[in-house]
Amino acid sequence: MPILSVRFVRFAVIGGIGFVIEAAVITLVGRHLGWGAMNARMLSFPCAVLVTWWLNRKYNFRSQNHLVVEGSSYFVVQVAGALSNLAVYASCVSIFPFFAAWPVAGLAVGAVAGLLVNFLLSKHFVFGQIKA
Repeated sequence: MPILSVRFVRFAVIGGIGFVIEAAVITLVGRHLGWGAMNARMLSFPCAVLVTWWLNRKYNFRSQNHLVVEGSSYFVVQVAGALSNLAVYASCVSIFPFFAAWPVAGLAVGAVAGLLVNFLLSKHFVFGQIKA
């Protein structure tokens, strides 16, 4: 069995697409329309979650589950992943001097933690009925 499954790699690539969507929405709405960075994030996060859910549903897990139930579950999972990302980042920069000096490294560790949480919860709870 390979260390990284094809499904995990696709999930990570789709997550990258979500990042690009968030960056675009934050730039457009936050900077160019004057919403500010925090207000723009309140729009960018749901936009990215919606697109990544649809892409994972259609291309990665090929789901035919109930749309509203699955979409709601996916959103909750994404929030859990975001919170785990933040918790790992905060722990890294507050406990380890290396990460305090290089917070981008802590950001990377947090991103990996969030990705793993999102993937595992999505695989087992959101798209759990999907076979192989």
